[in-house]
Amino acid sequence: MAKKKKNTARPQSRPNASPKQKRDILYLRITAAVIGLFFLCLAGVRIVQSDWYLRRAAAMTVNGYKLTAVDYNFYFYRSYYEYMNNADSSITGIGGTPDQNRPLADQL
Repeated sequence: MAKKKKNTARPQSRPNASPKQKRDILYLRITAAVIGLFFLCLAGVRIVQSDWYLRRAAAMTVNGYKLTAVDYNFYFYRSYYEYMNNADSSITGIGGTPDQNRPLADQL
């Protein structure tokens, strides 16, 4: 006896569906696509509003080395903090507190 071949062709989704049922299925697919797009946009907005990207973006480049804002704050805030704490100290010789009406770059 010969073996029967399996029918591997994809069956039609609804061969006997009425036009109303086909229209309803189309509307359902469109609605699902719109809802999915809405949630995708919502996730994109949440990522943009969070500081996730800003923590990883390059704030500045020094000699070809990219520093993020987190790196900059870690390395240079300590120097600023020490300067502000030791200003007007006879030990450090800085001599007076910084003028808050002028930028720090102009006071060096």
